[in-house]
Amino acid sequence: MATGLGHPSSIPSFRLGDWLVHPPLNRICRGSQVRQLEPRVMHVLICLVDRPGEVLSREALLKIVWGETVVCEEALTRAISDLRRAFEDDAKQPRYIETIRKTGYRLVCPVEWRIEATGEPANPIRRRRRLRWAILVAFLVVAAVGATALLWHSPRLSGPPLSAVLQGVPFTSYPGTERHPAISPDGTRVAFAWDAGGGTDRDIYLKQENTEIPLRLTRHPDREEYPAWSPDGSTVAFIRRGEESGIYTVPAIGGNVRRLIQLDHLGSGLDWSPDGERLAFAASAHSRQGPRIQLLSISSLEKEEVEAPPPAYQGDESPVFSPDGASIAFVRKDQAYAEDVYQVSVHGGTPRRLTSMRAVVVGLDWTPDGNHLILSTSRRGQYELWRLTPADGALAWLPTPGQMALRPSVSQEGHRLVYERVMGTDDICRIDLDEDARSGARSVPFITSTRLDQGASFSPDGTRVAFVSTRSGHHEIWVCDAEGDDARRLTSFGGPLILRPHWSPDGDRLAMSVLVDGRFTIFVVEVEDGGVPQRLTASDEDAVVRFWSPRDGCIRYDAGLPDAWRPKCVHPDDGRIEATQDLEARLLCEGPGGETLYYMRYQTSGIWRRAAAGEEMTLLPIDEVWIDYWHPIIPTADGLYYQRQAEEGAVLMVCDFATGRCDSLYQFLPFHGAQMSISPDGRTLLFECGDAECDLMLVENFR
Repeated sequence: MATGLGHPSSIPSFRLGDWLVHPPLNRICRGSQVRQLEPRVMHVLICLVDRPGEVLSREALLKIVWGETVVCEEALTRAISDLRRAFEDDAKQPRYIETIRKTGYRLVCPVEWRIEATGEPANPIRRRRRLRWAILVAFLVVAAVGATALLWHSPRLSGPPLSAVLQGVPFTSYPGTERHPAISPDGTRVAFAWDAGGGTDRDIYLKQENTEIPLRLTRHPDREEYPAWSPDGSTVAFIRRGEESGIYTVPAIGGNVRRLIQLDHLGSGLDWSPDGERLAFAASAHSRQGPRIQLLSISSLEKEEVEAPPPAYQGDESPVFSPDGASIAFVRKDQAYAEDVYQVSVHGGTPRRLTSMRAVVVGLDWTPDGNHLILSTSRRGQYELWRLTPADGALAWLPTPGQMALRPSVSQEGHRLVYERVMGTDDICRIDLDEDARSGARSVPFITSTRLDQGASFSPDGTRVAFVSTRSGHHEIWVCDAEGDDARRLTSFGGPLILRPHWSPDGDRLAMSVLVDGRFTIFVVEVEDGGVPQRLTASDEDAVVRFWSPRDGCIRYDAGLPDAWRPKCVHPDDGRIEATQDLEARLLCEGPGGETLYYMRYQTSGIWRRAAAGEEMTLLPIDEVWIDYWHPIIPTADGLYYQRQAEEGAVLMVCDFATGRCDSLYQFLPFHGAQMSISPDGRTLLFECGDAECDLMLVENFR
């Protein structure tokens, strides 16, 4: 079955009862009421409108709307629920959509198409039937002379509506990374942070159009970032991190640097109010508190808190004043580390949630008219630019050339946009953990391609390695041998983000967390046969796999609940889910054989250990201050490996249980580190490595 109407972006407006439906905008209206629908929810509605009064099976709707993407029927049930909520429909006495038990759904409300100039209803169904032969002939002609072009320009049914690619030109092309661009109010200059070709120290630079050599505004060994322009364009404020951490200003023509306030725990982002009187920033009182949006008075240097995130949330960052100065848009990170955009009055109060993406947001800025926000988000797996309409939450994709687009900045005059374009590689490297490694380990490439390769994991017998790669065009699970050769693909999810695979104790299956409908969900796939992965968890909460226990065969995972992350386990054979004992701690991993568990306790430092069959926890005799929960630790019989975070990048550490001594083995580069895996014989360590360059792109006539 195929839907005759096609993609919602090509369907004219029509009326259902009291509601006017605008498919290209994913919007329905009734008088002054405007409600926004998710693109796939609108697509489901269009399928029903295509066959009014007819029963469409669940299988047909899933195939049309979701295509090859692996989803369960719950996704369709939720879409129907969203439609009923939007139309204020009652499932028991339906006026719009009727559920046909054990079969599917049908539209029971008459469809009224708008009237064309000819006086005939603009019904695309009727028009489709009337022009069937003409379309067939046209298709044959196009197929004969340009089928490839037709397919290239056809919109993907599973993606966002395609808009024109932003035609940007390189604004900088220096060695190293140029980050955190801020375009001046008049659009003629860009301030940015640059490492001058390498290292971790960044200074603030300023570049004017049609000039190649930038003006260096700061010279300091600490890292400086997030420049922000005063409204008159005379001064640049910025954040400094390090020994002299705080917020500073410097004249835009160069000159003396002035410290406004000393702050040790600054978050991301900095913005200057339109009246020039205040700076908005994010900061926390200590390292274990999430950052909060605050205002700093330029004249009195007094600061005040605008809004504190809920206790279970990770914090608020990236504040930007609206053009009228009345409100601040910012990014809020929830307890699952998922991010969305919010808006709050400068006088405080309850913030209004503008998006429900639960993705990562890297930078946002207002358009001059205050009607839209331009932001970078990973909602589709890769960082892209989007236009957000705060009034109704509508999101429109802004395609850009290149790999990743981050941190957009929009000028108040001149219709210009500048953003970061990141180009890099993601590979998997190997370290041999022999005796010589204690005096300085060296890494060599292990799995490489022109696409992303990450999340390597040794099989229990050490003969195979599973990893995530985009070499087929999407995130999929691949398996190779212990030498990195003979790679083969196991999954065909076709698009969603996939986290690191975890082996079953017998090495026959792999568990992974897959981003489905905005939530991480656990799937299991057979290693030898591949095939369709089995879904184990629902999408009402995030489920991030920690490990597959050899002790009881249960897949331990973190469940993102409304108040915090809580440990759970799912039995892969029957799908049974159990909540594990709440120890006021977060489970990190288990030791060899599953007999020992390792934890990080809330509001305390170090790594804690207990027997899997016991209850008492003991602090390991390791002289460390804080372990980052999201970076792995790998226990062995005699000690453990972990990553210590530092300004210059992560450091690979090895600690001995008997002596408590910790030695550094390897200094990761800034873009290296993250997930690690050690072979069962303890001789080889795999980790994510790569390199990246970041240039600034300028878009003219941006509207």
